[in-house]
Amino acid sequence: MRVKAVIAAEKQIVDAGAWKDGKMPNVAFPLSKSTLNVNANYRWRCIHFTAAGGSYRLLVFYRLDLHKCNMYLGRHDGKIMTVIARFEWHGTHEGWHFHVPKDCDDTGLVAGRTGGCEKRLPQCFEHHRKSSFGVTSDESAYMLALNTFRLAKPSKQFDLVMQ
Repeated sequence: MRVKAVIAAEKQIVDAGAWKDGKMPNVAFPLSKSTLNVNANYRWRCIHFTAAGGSYRLLVFYRLDLHKCNMYLGRHDGKIMTVIARFEWHGTHEGWHFHVPKDCDDTGLVAGRTGGCEKRLPQCFEHHRKSSFGVTSDESAYMLALNTFRLAKPSKQFDLVMQ
């Protein structure tokens, strides 16, 4: 299933998770070829949901002091996750952006940290619709995740803050 189709599909949140401090255990977002090093300096949360006949997790982690936030969308493949998209903001090149597979399809994905997410949208020097960091708290990071991945009806008030 294409990444866009997963994001557009109707979803059912199975477990909204809770914000946690401390190093994230590998079982929270299990990968076969590598591990995500979400260390104790980050706040993190893992949201489990179903969509279009599949089971997914959205891992959200951020650090306010670094103006850094990452969201990894993973599909359950047995006991492991396959990353099918990343949404992120980091200081090296500002602007919220996605990393997706080159063909935006599952066929060539590798179960691992980046999952073959080689294509960046928008490109580095292109216009970014969301050009301010906007993450100031657990609640704002959670709302951004819900709105971006369409896990809830978008909040117009929140979208205005993020522009």
